[in-house]
Amino acid sequence: MPKSKKLPKYVRQRKWGSYQYKRNVPKHLIERAGKSTIYHSLGDTYQHMVTNLPIIHQAVETFFHRLDGETPADRTLALVEATYGRDAADKLERGEVSEDFEMALWDLGHHLEAEEHLDEKDPEVFGHLLGAGLPPKVFTLETAYEQYAKYKDADKNQNLQKYLNRSKTDLIKVLGKVAFSGTPMIKLTRSQALTYRDALLDRVAPASVERYVTTVKAVINHAIDELGLQMNNPFNRLKVKGAAATARDRQSLSETDVMAVRNMIAAEDLKALYEALCATGARLSEVCGMECGDMNLQDRAIHIKPNSIRTLKNCWE
Repeated sequence: MPKSKKLPKYVRQRKWGSYQYKRNVPKHLIERAGKSTIYHSLGDTYQHMVTNLPIIHQAVETFFHRLDGETPADRTLALVEATYGRDAADKLERGEVSEDFEMALWDLGHHLEAEEHLDEKDPEVFGHLLGAGLPPKVFTLETAYEQYAKYKDADKNQNLQKYLNRSKTDLIKVLGKVAFSGTPMIKLTRSQALTYRDALLDRVAPASVERYVTTVKAVINHAIDELGLQMNNPFNRLKVKGAAATARDRQSLSETDVMAVRNMIAAEDLKALYEALCATGARLSEVCGMECGDMNLQDRAIHIKPNSIRTLKNCWE
Protein backbone atom coordinates (compact mmCIF):
# COMPACT_ATOMS: atom_id res chain seq x y z
CA MET A 1 0.00 0.00 0.00
CA PRO A 2 1.41 3.45 -0.87
CA LYS A 3 2.55 5.32 2.21
CA SER A 4 0.78 8.45 0.99
CA LYS A 5 -2.63 6.78 1.33
CA LYS A 6 -4.47 8.19 4.33
CA LEU A 7 -5.33 5.64 7.02
CA PRO A 8 -8.63 5.62 8.93
CA LYS A 9 -8.89 7.34 12.27
CA TYR A 10 -7.16 5.49 15.16
CA VAL A 11 -5.15 3.33 12.73
CA ARG A 12 -1.40 3.43 12.28
CA GLN A 13 1.01 1.33 10.23
CA ARG A 14 4.02 0.04 12.10
CA LYS A 15 7.58 -0.04 10.75
CA TRP A 16 7.37 -3.71 9.78
CA GLY A 17 4.12 -3.21 7.87
CA SER A 18 1.42 -4.47 10.24
CA TYR A 19 -1.53 -2.32 11.30
CA GLN A 20 -2.48 -1.28 14.81
CA TYR A 21 -5.49 0.36 16.42
CA LYS A 22 -4.43 3.07 18.88
CA ARG A 23 -6.97 4.97 20.94
CA ASN A 24 -6.48 7.31 23.87
CA VAL A 25 -8.68 6.59 26.86
CA PRO A 26 -10.90 9.61 27.74
CA LYS A 27 -9.31 11.54 30.60
CA HIS A 28 -12.16 10.92 33.03
CA LEU A 29 -11.85 7.15 32.48
CA ILE A 30 -8.07 6.73 32.71
CA GLU A 31 -8.11 6.01 36.44
CA ARG A 32 -10.80 3.37 36.08
CA ALA A 33 -9.20 1.76 33.02
CA GLY A 34 -5.76 1.61 34.63
CA LYS A 35 -4.19 2.79 31.37
CA SER A 36 -4.17 5.85 29.16
CA THR A 37 -4.03 4.18 25.74
CA ILE A 38 -5.72 1.18 24.11
CA TYR A 39 -3.86 -0.90 21.51
CA HIS A 40 -5.22 -3.66 19.25
CA SER A 41 -3.63 -5.52 16.36
CA LEU A 42 -5.53 -5.11 13.09
CA GLY A 43 -3.56 -7.60 10.97
CA ASP A 44 -0.58 -7.71 8.64
CA THR A 45 -2.27 -6.55 5.42
CA TYR A 46 -4.37 -3.59 4.40
CA GLN A 47 -7.33 -5.89 3.70
CA HIS A 48 -7.07 -7.46 7.15
CA MET A 49 -7.07 -3.98 8.66
CA VAL A 50 -10.20 -2.95 6.73
CA THR A 51 -11.97 -6.14 7.84
CA ASN A 52 -10.96 -5.98 11.51
CA LEU A 53 -11.26 -2.23 12.10
CA PRO A 54 -15.06 -1.97 12.54
CA ILE A 55 -15.07 -4.98 14.88
CA ILE A 56 -12.26 -3.63 17.06
CA HIS A 57 -13.67 -0.10 17.04
CA GLN A 58 -17.07 -1.30 18.21
CA ALA A 59 -15.44 -3.38 20.95
CA VAL A 60 -13.51 -0.33 22.20
CA GLU A 61 -16.64 1.84 22.12
CA THR A 62 -18.48 -0.81 24.13
CA PHE A 63 -15.58 -0.96 26.59
CA PHE A 64 -15.67 2.82 27.13
CA HIS A 65 -19.44 2.69 27.55
CA ARG A 66 -19.11 -0.04 30.17
CA LEU A 67 -16.31 1.81 31.93
CA ASP A 68 -18.44 4.91 32.10
CA GLY A 69 -21.45 2.86 33.19
CA GLU A 70 -23.91 3.98 35.80
CA THR A 71 -23.50 0.88 37.96
CA PRO A 72 -20.47 -0.58 39.76
CA ALA A 73 -21.16 -3.87 37.93
CA ASP A 74 -20.65 -2.15 34.56
CA ARG A 75 -17.39 -0.61 35.76
CA THR A 76 -16.19 -3.91 37.21
CA LEU A 77 -16.77 -5.66 33.88
CA ALA A 78 -14.93 -2.91 32.04
CA LEU A 79 -11.93 -3.18 34.37
CA VAL A 80 -11.81 -6.97 34.01
CA GLU A 81 -12.06 -6.61 30.24
CA ALA A 82 -9.22 -4.10 30.19
CA THR A 83 -7.04 -6.41 32.29
CA TYR A 84 -7.91 -9.93 31.16
CA GLY A 85 -9.90 -9.50 27.94
CA ARG A 86 -13.49 -9.60 26.73
CA ASP A 87 -13.94 -13.35 27.29
CA ALA A 88 -13.05 -12.96 30.96
CA ALA A 89 -15.55 -10.13 31.38
CA ASP A 90 -18.27 -12.19 29.70
CA LYS A 91 -17.55 -15.15 32.00
CA LEU A 92 -17.76 -12.93 35.07
CA GLU A 93 -21.08 -11.52 33.84
CA ARG A 94 -22.43 -15.05 33.41
CA GLY A 95 -21.11 -16.12 36.81
CA GLU A 96 -18.67 -18.67 35.33
CA VAL A 97 -15.79 -18.13 37.75
CA SER A 98 -13.27 -20.97 38.00
CA GLU A 99 -10.76 -21.27 40.82
CA ASP A 100 -7.96 -19.85 38.67
CA PHE A 101 -10.18 -16.99 37.50
CA GLU A 102 -11.18 -16.27 41.10
CA MET A 103 -7.49 -15.96 42.04
CA ALA A 104 -6.94 -13.59 39.08
CA LEU A 105 -9.83 -11.39 40.26
CA TRP A 106 -8.39 -11.35 43.78
CA ASP A 107 -5.02 -10.27 42.39
CA LEU A 108 -6.67 -7.44 40.50
CA GLY A 109 -8.58 -6.41 43.62
CA HIS A 110 -5.45 -6.43 45.79
CA HIS A 111 -3.68 -4.38 43.14
CA LEU A 112 -6.38 -1.75 43.47
CA GLU A 113 -6.20 -1.98 47.26
CA ALA A 114 -2.46 -1.24 47.17
CA GLU A 115 -3.01 1.95 45.20
CA GLU A 116 -3.28 5.26 46.99
CA HIS A 117 -6.60 6.99 47.56
CA LEU A 118 -8.65 3.78 47.28
CA ASP A 119 -11.71 5.55 48.57
CA GLU A 120 -11.59 7.76 45.49
CA LYS A 121 -11.31 4.87 43.06
CA ASP A 122 -14.45 2.74 43.38
CA PRO A 123 -14.92 0.73 46.58
CA GLU A 124 -17.87 -1.23 45.17
CA VAL A 125 -15.78 -2.39 42.21
CA PHE A 126 -13.08 -3.39 44.67
CA GLY A 127 -15.66 -5.44 46.60
CA HIS A 128 -16.86 -7.19 43.44
CA LEU A 129 -13.32 -8.22 42.58
CA LEU A 130 -12.49 -9.58 46.04
CA GLY A 131 -15.86 -11.33 46.12
CA ALA A 132 -15.16 -12.76 42.64
CA GLY A 133 -18.71 -12.06 41.51
CA LEU A 134 -21.34 -9.50 40.67
CA PRO A 135 -24.61 -8.88 42.51
CA PRO A 136 -27.62 -10.62 40.92
CA LYS A 137 -29.25 -8.62 38.16
CA VAL A 138 -32.46 -6.82 38.99
CA PHE A 139 -35.33 -7.38 36.56
CA THR A 140 -36.35 -3.84 35.74
CA LEU A 141 -38.79 -2.18 33.41
CA GLU A 142 -35.83 -1.59 31.10
CA THR A 143 -35.14 -5.34 31.04
CA ALA A 144 -38.81 -5.99 30.28
CA TYR A 145 -38.63 -3.62 27.31
CA GLU A 146 -35.52 -5.36 25.97
CA GLN A 147 -37.13 -8.80 26.24
CA TYR A 148 -40.40 -7.66 24.67
CA ALA A 149 -38.63 -5.97 21.75
CA LYS A 150 -36.64 -9.13 21.11
CA TYR A 151 -39.69 -11.38 21.36
CA LYS A 152 -41.74 -9.21 18.99
CA ASP A 153 -38.84 -8.62 16.51
CA ALA A 154 -39.36 -4.89 16.96
CA ASP A 155 -36.33 -4.15 14.78
CA LYS A 156 -38.42 -5.41 11.83
CA ASN A 157 -41.56 -3.48 12.78
CA GLN A 158 -41.11 0.28 12.56
CA ASN A 159 -44.49 1.10 14.05
CA LEU A 160 -43.95 -1.08 17.12
CA GLN A 161 -40.40 0.21 17.52
CA LYS A 162 -41.74 3.77 17.43
CA TYR A 163 -44.20 3.16 20.26
CA LEU A 164 -41.63 1.26 22.31
CA ASN A 165 -39.05 4.04 21.98
CA ARG A 166 -41.50 6.86 22.68
CA SER A 167 -43.14 5.19 25.65
CA LYS A 168 -39.73 4.30 27.07
CA THR A 169 -38.50 7.88 26.71
CA ASP A 170 -41.63 9.20 28.43
CA LEU A 171 -41.36 6.68 31.28
CA ILE A 172 -37.80 7.78 31.99
CA LYS A 173 -38.78 11.44 31.80
CA VAL A 174 -41.81 11.08 34.07
CA LEU A 175 -40.77 8.35 36.53
CA GLY A 176 -37.00 8.86 36.44
CA LYS A 177 -34.06 6.79 35.27
CA VAL A 178 -33.78 4.91 38.57
CA ALA A 179 -37.41 3.76 38.45
CA PHE A 180 -36.96 2.59 34.87
CA SER A 181 -33.50 1.00 35.00
CA GLY A 182 -32.58 0.48 38.65
CA THR A 183 -35.74 -0.56 40.50
CA PRO A 184 -37.31 -4.04 40.39
CA MET A 185 -40.29 -4.02 38.07
CA ILE A 186 -42.45 -5.72 40.71
CA LYS A 187 -42.23 -2.51 42.76
CA LEU A 188 -44.07 -0.46 40.14
CA THR A 189 -47.17 1.15 41.65
CA ARG A 190 -50.56 2.28 40.43
CA SER A 191 -49.61 5.78 41.49
CA GLN A 192 -46.68 5.74 39.06
CA ALA A 193 -48.94 4.50 36.26
CA LEU A 194 -51.38 7.33 36.93
CA THR A 195 -48.55 9.86 37.01
CA TYR A 196 -47.34 8.61 33.62
CA ARG A 197 -50.84 8.81 32.11
CA ASP A 198 -51.53 12.29 33.46
CA ALA A 199 -48.16 13.61 32.28
CA LEU A 200 -48.91 12.42 28.76
CA LEU A 201 -52.42 13.89 28.79
CA ASP A 202 -50.86 17.31 29.44
CA ARG A 203 -49.14 17.30 26.05
CA VAL A 204 -50.59 14.71 23.64
CA ALA A 205 -54.04 13.68 22.45
CA PRO A 206 -55.97 11.10 24.52
CA ALA A 207 -55.90 8.63 21.60
CA SER A 208 -52.10 8.72 21.59
CA VAL A 209 -52.00 8.35 25.37
CA GLU A 210 -54.19 5.24 25.01
CA ARG A 211 -51.72 3.72 22.53
CA TYR A 212 -48.69 4.44 24.72
CA VAL A 213 -50.38 3.04 27.82
CA THR A 214 -51.35 -0.07 25.85
CA THR A 215 -47.72 -0.49 24.80
CA VAL A 216 -46.42 -0.27 28.37
CA LYS A 217 -49.14 -2.64 29.53
CA ALA A 218 -48.18 -5.20 26.86
CA VAL A 219 -44.49 -5.01 27.83
CA ILE A 220 -45.23 -5.67 31.51
CA ASN A 221 -47.79 -8.41 30.80
CA HIS A 222 -45.28 -10.23 28.62
CA ALA A 223 -42.68 -10.17 31.41
CA ILE A 224 -45.24 -11.37 33.98
CA ASP A 225 -46.26 -14.28 31.77
CA GLU A 226 -42.72 -15.26 30.77
CA LEU A 227 -41.22 -15.15 34.24
CA GLY A 228 -44.28 -16.11 36.25
CA LEU A 229 -43.98 -12.96 38.35
CA GLN A 230 -46.35 -12.57 41.25
CA MET A 231 -47.52 -9.03 40.59
CA ASN A 232 -50.46 -7.07 39.26
CA ASN A 233 -49.81 -4.91 36.25
CA PRO A 234 -50.39 -1.34 37.50
CA PHE A 235 -51.19 -0.23 33.92
CA ASN A 236 -54.10 -2.66 33.53
CA ARG A 237 -57.55 -1.05 33.24
CA LEU A 238 -55.99 2.40 33.23
CA LYS A 239 -58.72 4.69 31.88
CA VAL A 240 -57.85 7.52 29.50
CA LYS A 241 -60.55 10.18 29.40
CA GLY A 242 -61.36 11.32 25.88
CA ALA A 243 -59.60 8.44 24.12
CA ALA A 244 -60.78 7.66 20.60
CA ALA A 245 -63.76 5.33 20.15
CA THR A 246 -63.09 1.65 19.69
CA ALA A 247 -63.87 -0.33 16.54
CA ARG A 248 -67.25 -1.30 18.02
CA ASP A 249 -68.26 2.36 18.28
CA ARG A 250 -67.51 3.20 14.64
CA GLN A 251 -70.59 3.94 12.57
CA SER A 252 -70.88 2.72 9.00
CA LEU A 253 -71.77 5.02 6.08
CA SER A 254 -75.44 5.34 5.31
CA GLU A 255 -76.76 4.26 1.90
CA THR A 256 -77.22 7.93 1.04
CA ASP A 257 -73.57 8.64 1.85
CA VAL A 258 -72.41 5.68 -0.24
CA MET A 259 -74.42 6.87 -3.25
CA ALA A 260 -73.25 10.47 -2.85
CA VAL A 261 -69.59 9.45 -2.93
CA ARG A 262 -70.20 7.06 -5.86
CA ASN A 263 -71.72 9.90 -7.93
CA MET A 264 -68.72 12.12 -7.25
CA ILE A 265 -66.19 9.67 -8.72
CA ALA A 266 -65.49 10.14 -12.45
CA ALA A 267 -62.36 8.05 -13.13
CA GLU A 268 -63.10 4.42 -13.99
CA ASP A 269 -60.17 3.02 -12.01
CA LEU A 270 -61.27 4.91 -8.89
CA LYS A 271 -64.84 3.67 -9.40
CA ALA A 272 -63.59 0.08 -9.44
CA LEU A 273 -61.56 0.72 -6.32
CA TYR A 274 -64.53 2.28 -4.52
CA GLU A 275 -66.86 -0.59 -5.47
CA ALA A 276 -64.32 -3.10 -4.15
CA LEU A 277 -64.13 -1.24 -0.85
CA CYS A 278 -67.93 -1.08 -0.53
CA ALA A 279 -68.46 -4.72 -1.47
CA THR A 280 -65.79 -6.24 0.80
CA GLY A 281 -65.36 -3.89 3.75
CA ALA A 282 -61.61 -4.24 3.24
CA ARG A 283 -59.13 -1.52 4.10
CA LEU A 284 -57.84 0.77 1.36
CA SER A 285 -54.30 -0.59 1.75
CA GLU A 286 -55.61 -4.15 1.46
CA VAL A 287 -57.34 -3.50 -1.85
CA CYS A 288 -54.49 -1.42 -3.26
CA GLY A 289 -52.00 -4.09 -2.22
CA MET A 290 -53.61 -6.94 -4.17
CA GLU A 291 -51.59 -8.83 -6.78
CA CYS A 292 -52.91 -10.51 -9.95
CA GLY A 293 -52.82 -13.89 -8.24
CA ASP A 294 -55.17 -12.58 -5.54
CA MET A 295 -58.05 -12.30 -8.07
CA ASN A 296 -60.09 -15.30 -9.22
CA LEU A 297 -62.06 -14.28 -12.30
CA GLN A 298 -63.68 -17.70 -12.69
CA ASP A 299 -65.21 -17.65 -9.21
CA ARG A 300 -65.59 -13.86 -9.30
CA ALA A 301 -63.77 -13.59 -5.97
CA ILE A 302 -60.77 -11.80 -4.53
CA HIS A 303 -58.42 -13.08 -1.86
CA ILE A 304 -56.86 -10.44 0.39
CA LYS A 305 -53.91 -12.04 2.10
CA PRO A 306 -50.25 -11.31 2.90
CA ASN A 307 -48.12 -11.08 -0.25
CA SER A 308 -44.88 -9.58 -1.54
CA ILE A 309 -46.31 -6.06 -1.35
CA ARG A 310 -47.36 -5.92 2.27
CA THR A 311 -48.19 -7.90 5.40
CA LEU A 312 -51.72 -8.20 6.73
CA LYS A 313 -53.28 -8.14 10.16
CA ASN A 314 -56.56 -9.81 9.09
CA CYS A 315 -57.43 -11.92 6.04
CA TRP A 316 -60.55 -11.29 3.96
CA GLU A 317 -62.04 -13.35 1.15
